[in-house]
Amino acid sequence: MNKIILEDELITRLKKTEVEITYHKAKSLFDITKINLNVKKNCDILLEFNRLDDLKLDLVIDVADNVTTFVNIISILNKAKIKTTVNLGYKSKISIDKINDCIQAKEGLIINLAKEEAKADYNFKSVAKTNETYDIVVNHQASKTESMIKNNIINYTGNVLVQVSTYIDKDYQETKADQKNTIINLANKKCEIKPNLFIDSFDSVANHSAYIGRFDDNIIFYLMTRGLNEKEATNLLIKGFLESDVEDKKLLKTINKIIKNYWR
Repeated sequence: MNKIILEDELITRLKKTEVEITYHKAKSLFDITKINLNVKKNCDILLEFNRLDDLKLDLVIDVADNVTTFVNIISILNKAKIKTTVNLGYKSKISIDKINDCIQAKEGLIINLAKEEAKADYNFKSVAKTNETYDIVVNHQASKTESMIKNNIINYTGNVLVQVSTYIDKDYQETKADQKNTIINLANKKCEIKPNLFIDSFDSVANHSAYIGRFDDNIIFYLMTRGLNEKEATNLLIKGFLESDVEDKKLLKTINKIIKNYWR
């Protein structure tokens, strides 16, 4: 496991030969912290951002040809402004599991599937307290590429905007693109999902789903018939919603800590 921990502008990392790391430390309030990861061999990566102040971060992940990497990202921050760019090579694959516990967040993610048979999976979880904005762009720049974007957000007391835009040019064939965006709006405040598919290729498959609302009353009623009260049933659904498709023990521990902080 390649561990990279950014805390109070100090970066600690477990050096391994699979990943080359370039790090620029922000020198002022107006400067931007920059981290560039050049993934050269198959590996697992843990990125942990844990700070009490604000973070402005430019993160770039370059994945070499024929390389598979699993990236886990934990962001426990005050105000987060993060731009992430992922560049994928020939037959390369990246799977990203990301968890946010921020007071306020504004993030941009760009995924460039630059060569044939590149594949990207993005699985994102967050609990929104104030304002959170996420702008995700997926560029299919070669044939036989695949992308899966999943956003599971619980709006605790804030306002949330999620925009996901997928682009497939007419020159690229046999591509697959999926978006699944869900916001559980417990606060009944402003939430918005903008799923965009810009598809010019007739030989591609692209789908999206978007849901904003509360948990299904029928499911809560079913759980209550099994002996749970309404609060216990809701908390169980929250746990399942945030833990879905997450396998890493470190991430699951973080999710359980978040749940205990907000739903006792």
